[in-house]
Amino acid sequence: MRKKSKMPKKFFKQFIMVWLFIFLFLGVAFSSYTGTLAAEGTAVFQAHLFDYVYITHVSISDSSGAASIQYSFLDHELNANISATTCNSYVTYALDIVNTTPYKAFITANSIKSMVNGSGNTTNTLSVELTDVTLNSTYIDPHSTKTIHVKIKNNCNGSDEQVRIKTDFEYSLYRYFDLTVNCNPNDATASITTTEGTFTGSGSVTHRVKEGETVSYKCSKKYYYDNTGSYTMGTLDHTETLTLEPDPHRDLTINATPNSSTIIVKQDGDVVCSGEGTLTCSVISEKDVTYTVDDPEYYYTYTNNVYSGYEETFTMPTTEVTKNITLNERPWITGTVSNSSNTSAKNQTSINWHSGYYLVEVWGGKGGNGNQTPGSSGYVYGVVYVPYNNYVIMSAGGNGSSSNSSPSGGANGGGSGGYSGSGNGGNKGGGGGYSSVIISSSNSTTISTTSVNNGYVKFIAGGGGGASSKGGTFGASNGGNGGNGGNMSSSVSSIIAGKVFSGANGTSNGNNDNTPGGGGNTSAGEGGSGADDGAFLKGGNGDERGGGGGAGYYGGGGGGVSSIFATAPGGGGGGSSFIAKDVTFSGLPSSITSKLTSSNPSSTGGAIKIQWIGKNM
Repeated sequence: MRKKSKMPKKFFKQFIMVWLFIFLFLGVAFSSYTGTLAAEGTAVFQAHLFDYVYITHVSISDSSGAASIQYSFLDHELNANISATTCNSYVTYALDIVNTTPYKAFITANSIKSMVNGSGNTTNTLSVELTDVTLNSTYIDPHSTKTIHVKIKNNCNGSDEQVRIKTDFEYSLYRYFDLTVNCNPNDATASITTTEGTFTGSGSVTHRVKEGETVSYKCSKKYYYDNTGSYTMGTLDHTETLTLEPDPHRDLTINATPNSSTIIVKQDGDVVCSGEGTLTCSVISEKDVTYTVDDPEYYYTYTNNVYSGYEETFTMPTTEVTKNITLNERPWITGTVSNSSNTSAKNQTSINWHSGYYLVEVWGGKGGNGNQTPGSSGYVYGVVYVPYNNYVIMSAGGNGSSSNSSPSGGANGGGSGGYSGSGNGGNKGGGGGYSSVIISSSNSTTISTTSVNNGYVKFIAGGGGGASSKGGTFGASNGGNGGNGGNMSSSVSSIIAGKVFSGANGTSNGNNDNTPGGGGNTSAGEGGSGADDGAFLKGGNGDERGGGGGAGYYGGGGGGVSSIFATAPGGGGGGSSFIAKDVTFSGLPSSITSKLTSSNPSSTGGAIKIQWIGKNM
């Protein structure tokens, strides 16, 4: 069927105008004009029509009330007269139409006019039926002949004997041809793309294509490579058959939680694809494939890896694979590092995976008892920002020991108590060791003035000074107390690197002011008579019955004895404490200060407690 929406613009139309004057005379045979009509009809219409669509033969195929036919040609029209005096009389004639073109010739329209006695009076009308023609659907195949039938009938509306009838057919050459694409395997999707759009079918597709138009076509199927081509339409129907080659690639889908995770897929050592959260990647089956799911590269506004990475290697099957991966959250740096031995420091190094602010509390070791009161642990705290992937290096010092003969200082630099000698007078104590926190991008445990000044050392809590023994050779009963390590209520001194909290001086409990050890500050505490001065990170040793100095940013001096007759040996001075300048310790909101523990959780030395605050302080 010819539809206007599908007809090409340049289709030309040919008109065959046929005037038939039919005289129905009973008893006259049709054979008297057949040969003449065929020859003359062919000659006239061949000369008149373009593209060689013409009538080659006219014949009566059926009649009632009519016995003969006579014709004439005038201006390329076939005219005939009919005497239809009988009601319902009719004549049916056949037209043999030849199409010599390579195109289908569609019969697209016809007009019918009738006149009575040649005057145009239509009081006696005739009906015309096309018994085997459907307009825009009936066509003559290329290089072939088609016979159509026209029936003229008296409608019994009058009594005129002569009626002239004119029928006018219109033809259109259809310059479209069928392009067929067949796929192998036959369940592949076949498609043809023309200027009108894309047309698809399962296994095969056929579409009419305009002569001269270049179109593309394709066969495709999952797990096969596409096969494509193009064709410029000629003047004949055309068929293409495409065979698909198997594609070994299969889809690997990875769903990662959290959905900001980075996914990388490799095969044969090369990155095949990458993405975030959910990734579908085409990989070769029956070969090893490796995929990694890495931690998100950000946490709020801070770069870090909050989650542990994941990696797997497996052989890809010939089917699709989906992997659902949930990453494990990396551990937070929380909890307490607590010393459990006065002679050994408790050390812990952690890598920070959660960038943000932490509340840190630090206690040093306390002094040894002696026969008097030892100095208490130094204690400092503050909130510090810890970058992602930095090392948090914590070391908790030990308490000073207590003994009659040369008691040792606590681990991490505590000064020793006085050695055994004449007039010992009982036990004396060693100084407590310091505790420290370093935050650095390198795993270095070394504390030096350089690392302090560079800002890597964030906290140092001083140790308490050791207590002295009692009395002397002549039975004096007084002794000295150890000085406390620096704490948040101590006097504060500013240095370039931060704040220093002074350690307290030891006491003598007598009149001999030269025997107690001085507390450490921004410099070392001075030792009492005969005792050692403190030093950077070290308490001074006590003399005879004197207590050892506590270690710290600068250690306290050791307690001394003015003479064997002295009645008041001195206690060791406490070590100073330190907080780096980028640590906030004053003006903290109650939501943070309420988290402070305050009391030292260790009975044998210093301790460090760290708590996550959040991405903001």
